[in-house]
Amino acid sequence: MDPSRSRLVLAGVGVAAALALVALARRPAPSLGHPAGHHRPATDHAPTDASARAPASAPAHGAPTARPDGATTDAGASGLDCANASGLAAVAGDQAVPVERVCDRLRRLGGLRGTTVDRAQARLVLDQLVVAALVRGALQAERLEVSDTELDQRLRERLGDGGAGPGAEVLREQLRERLELEALSAHRNAASLAVSDAEVDAELARGAPGIDRGQGMRVEGWLSRVSPQADADALGRSQRAAEAFAEAVLREAPEPAAARLRLTHLAPFVVGANGVEPDLESAAGGLSEGHWSSAARTRVGWVVLRGLGRSAGDELPAGELRARVRQALERRARQRAQQDVVAALRSNTRVELRVTP
Repeated sequence: MDPSRSRLVLAGVGVAAALALVALARRPAPSLGHPAGHHRPATDHAPTDASARAPASAPAHGAPTARPDGATTDAGASGLDCANASGLAAVAGDQAVPVERVCDRLRRLGGLRGTTVDRAQARLVLDQLVVAALVRGALQAERLEVSDTELDQRLRERLGDGGAGPGAEVLREQLRERLELEALSAHRNAASLAVSDAEVDAELARGAPGIDRGQGMRVEGWLSRVSPQADADALGRSQRAAEAFAEAVLREAPEPAAARLRLTHLAPFVVGANGVEPDLESAAGGLSEGHWSSAARTRVGWVVLRGLGRSAGDELPAGELRARVRQALERRARQRAQQDVVAALRSNTRVELRVTP
């Protein structure tokens, strides 16, 4: 297997992770202005579904309880019940998050088995949907939208023309939520997203740390693969198989152990410190040549690595390195701006949770 393809396999689809990190931002942000920028006025098919709006007056359920993220939990809130998926899970400003939507997202992500809810995943999903509702409400107020054409184009870039397999529907929803956050952030922070030549020069003078030049630890791996939509049981089986393999290779050859435990061999590839797979990078970073890692979690399963030696990387032409540095700085600026937008929306908009996952 080509090393670059192996890295892509282990990187996986990062849409859900990227949105989850932004959704969990908790640091306070200053009041955000609305500098002029390019935006697309909403058309007749902007989101106006009545189910996405909160009722004009909500029934009182008692004194709410404050949460660290700025949301309040209704004193009369009940536990999330996906066996009877009715009513509202949360109200964010004038946007409603139905219980049915939370349960449907959980089901498609593997966090719902029958009527049994994975509570940790339910909390994450509810938080993501609350953030998406806050963003959508702000977009509607500013007459902005993400068109279906733009969404389809970005989806094809990630999945290709054959991207209609399992999980594509929930990926489409999550990608729309991410693009809506990008659109709102770009509109509110147009002036602050530009990266100057002086900033690029300063990063180059520091040695451009974090810029991928192919440097890192060269490894080969054995993977217990699972689907991105795998449930907790499947993830547990994958972890146990990888841990058993990590113990077995200390006393036998990897090939028979992998065959017995149904692990797949990954041809040699380089693991760099690029932030895509933190557990994988940590496992590889602690290896020396010929040594084995413990089982490490990746987005496509659990893997055990064997160190093959350090790779110094490639010497990039000055122009190409400069372009990569600019792209990295622009990406960091967008991420900071999106986190600030989410923090400001949480701070300035009332969020009431009607269920407790």
